[in-house]
Amino acid sequence: MDIAETDKPVPVKNLPDVDRYPSLVALLAEAFARHADRTALVSLGAQLTYADLDRYSDAWAAWLQSLALASGARVAIMLPNMLASPVALIGTLKAGCVAVNVNPLYTARELQSQLRDCRPDVIVLFEAFARHCSKCRPATGPSTWWWQRWAT
Repeated sequence: MDIAETDKPVPVKNLPDVDRYPSLVALLAEAFARHADRTALVSLGAQLTYADLDRYSDAWAAWLQSLALASGARVAIMLPNMLASPVALIGTLKAGCVAVNVNPLYTARELQSQLRDCRPDVIVLFEAFARHCSKCRPATGPSTWWWQRWAT
């Protein structure tokens, strides 16, 4: 069926009532508590439960808060699809920061342009991209760089 053939939205079932939650973090907190023992994420044979995701994102949030960043500080997240990505995203939100997704496949020029536009206070990246990003470091000025090593 062609999208032009439909004039009614397709109903989606089982969505949360988003008006009940003051923030995405509050919605996630409820999901973490409700589904703590269930598998939340699976990647390359490893998995995280909702409780794991909550605990690891709390640790990331605590680390960000230890940097004494201002509320709304920007955290650039330049990670491929790996378990650390949602941990970093959720932890960033829990810390009261703004998450800025950065495509890990950007060229140095594209990366420099995005970092110059968003002016992140922190950038988190996969270790394999560290050399690529080092070309942008002096021009963009994030005060903190943190990278994720590939865990075997």
